[in-house]
Formats: sequence, C-alpha cells, structure tokens
Amino acid sequence: MTSKKVQDPEEEERLKRRQQEENFKYLKAVKDSKILWLLLIAVVLLYLVFKAPLLGAMAALLIIIIVGLEIWVGIKTGGLMHEVQETAIAVILALIIWYGAGFLLNTDTPLDAVVSCSMQPALDRGHMMVLQGTGLNSPEAYLTKEEWRIIKAGGLLTRQCAVCRSPSYDQACLVDGLTIVEHDELFSYECAICERTNSSGKIWRVPCTTGVMVKNKTFKNSELRDVIVYTPEPGDPFASSGDIVHRAQVVIDVEGEKYVLAKGDNNNLFDVQIGNSPVDMERVKGKAIFAVPYLGYFKLFLSGLFSEPAGCGERFTGTQAIKMDR
Repeated sequence: MTSKKVQDPEEEERLKRRQQEENFKYLKAVKDSKILWLLLIAVVLLYLVFKAPLLGAMAALLIIIIVGLEIWVGIKTGGLMHEVQETAIAVILALIIWYGAGFLLNTDTPLDAVVSCSMQPALDRGHMMVLQGTGLNSPEAYLTKEEWRIIKAGGLLTRQCAVCRSPSYDQACLVDGLTIVEHDELFSYECAICERTNSSGKIWRVPCTTGVMVKNKTFKNSELRDVIVYTPEPGDPFASSGDIVHRAQVVIDVEGEKYVLAKGDNNNLFDVQIGNSPVDMERVKGKAIFAVPYLGYFKLFLSGLFSEPAGCGERFTGTQAIKMDR
C-alpha cells in the first residue's frame, strides 16, 4: 500500500495563496504599472480635442475597469474581508467629506458639474463647481400675490423676443406666440438684436433678452450676478438633462415667497421664456463660489453624457444692433 503524505494546513493555505497570486500576477502587474491611468488620461485629452462620444464612452469604461481591477486584485491578494474593510473605510471617508462640506457650505450638494455650454464663457462644459447655499447677489423685485397670479395667468413670463419685419428693416420686438405685443407695465422683457459667432468665424444676428421689466423698472442682465444650480420641475423642457447651471438675474419676491428668473449667459432667452417654471428657492441647490475646469468630465462620462450639446461652438460677440438693414 502507498500512503499519502499529510500536508500541514498552514502550508496548504500558503500554497493556495501563492497559486492565487500567480494566477493574478499579470493583472496585478497591469494595476501596479499605472498603464490604465495613463491610457485614461490620453483618452480624456483626445476627447477634449475631438469631442467624440466614442472617446467619452472609452473613458467611462476605463474608469470602471480601473476601479474594478483595484477591487478584484485586492480581494485575490488580501482577501475578501480585507478589501471590504478598505472599501468601507473609503466610502465612509467620502461620505464624511461630502456631508461635512455640505454642512459648512449650507447645501446638500457641495459639488456639481457643468453639463452644457449655456454658461460660456464664464463656465465651460466639464467644470466642477463648489456650491454654497446662502445668499444671492441678485436684485429683487416685489410683487403681491395677486400681481404674480395675473402675470402667470396672462402668459407674460413666456413671452419671447423676436425679430419683427418691416418693409425697410428688421428690429427686435416682444411677441406672444406669433403676435407682436406691447410691453406690459406689470411685467415684460427688454429685447435686442445680438451678434453670435461660431468656431469658423461666421457672425449672425439673433433676437435676445437683455433685461426684465417689473412695474416699469428695468433690471438689465449682468454677468456680475451669482450663478446658481437648480433642479427643474419634472415637466420642464430641460428636466431630463438634470440640474441646470444658470445665472440668477432677478429674484421676484411675492410677499415673502421668492422666485428666481435665471438665464444662461450663452442663451438668447430666460429659462422661463422657453417653458421652464420660475425657480422657487427650495429648488436652488446653491450658488457657484469656485470652479475647476475638466474635473467635471469624470462625472459626465460616468453619467453617460458623452455627446457635446448643440450650441457649444457658438457664443455672443457682445455687440448689439438697433436694427438689421435688409
């Protein structure tokens, strides 16, 4: 008869661990070499140049692979419980930092990323913003509840600026649908014709809103006012895009209830003119007090927002025209 040698349990465990490390030495080598991080940086740089959605998707996939590889190799080399403990510590630290920053800045969203190009040139797509939840540097207009009801019921908020044609020239005017209307003394918009340009240097003119008039007092748009992040109502036109980052141009105080009229610096019209609801203060997550370029792209990639929105290559020149000659 032959007898099998009884192996020491500790030695058997060491051999098993060694075999596991041998099986995953290549993955560990890839992780330790940081080649995936270098590849991620290269893909992100290419995305910033070409704006190709495929490159954004590749960047998102690389981020997932890097995180997954870190966890997988950690489990195989250090054990499941050890990796769970390290992951739990990292998550707890992240939550402490997030909620701690939120407490200090008085907001439940201390960080957010710019998704669109509607705030160019002040904020570009991919900026990561630090938000603060107190105070707004915006002028206030005062209305009674009855005046506010009349304004909303009369559709005064959704009137738009347009180019109105005459036999000799075209000029800016206020319209309600397809009808040219006079300025209402209770609430109206100031209209102008603004120049826009694109990356190829082409220049054209469009109708634009340059201010808000409340009880015959004009509040002209200013780039010195605070940029806010707010959550649109579910039925608003841009609700599917998530939080909106626009400048708070005017705050309407309705007997203590405050509503923000916001506008993107790179947009022709106010948000309410294109169908968004007036922003009550409960939906304002905070104002931007600091922004870092490019960091926000990591959030955009992981959220699946790979394509650059329309209009990113266009900007206002800062020039306005009284009329457009034919």
